[in-house]
Amino acid sequence: MNTQQQAYDQAIKFEMPQVLQGTAVFFYPFHDQGQPRLAWVIRISRTGRNLMLRTADGKIMEGVRHVDDPKLEWNNDFRENGSWDFSDEWKRLEEEREELKARIKALEHTATKTVSRRRKKTESTTS
Repeated sequence: MNTQQQAYDQAIKFEMPQVLQGTAVFFYPFHDQGQPRLAWVIRISRTGRNLMLRTADGKIMEGVRHVDDPKLEWNNDFRENGSWDFSDEWKRLEEEREELKARIKALEHTATKTVSRRRKKTESTTS
């Protein structure tokens, strides 16, 4: 398979991370990741691959793709629209949320085992 076909296949398979309207993100003009600007998601396209962002200075940016989108590497038109990624604060909070979910799941598992043991003891003593 040639390189061009592989790049096309990667672009088709790419799934943009889920983001909600109103989320604060970093916007990178011209896909230059050395120059992050704070922006907010104001619209998500029907395909879910492009965002409309409002930057902190009030500019509206349309057709912005996620920094991991393969099309940014080989399509200059997409790079001109810039790219986006979750802010450091969002990433930190998401990490905390995932840790809390894991801890809750572990606690629920422990609680379920404890309740099951108590039921078994109660059933065996009443028999």
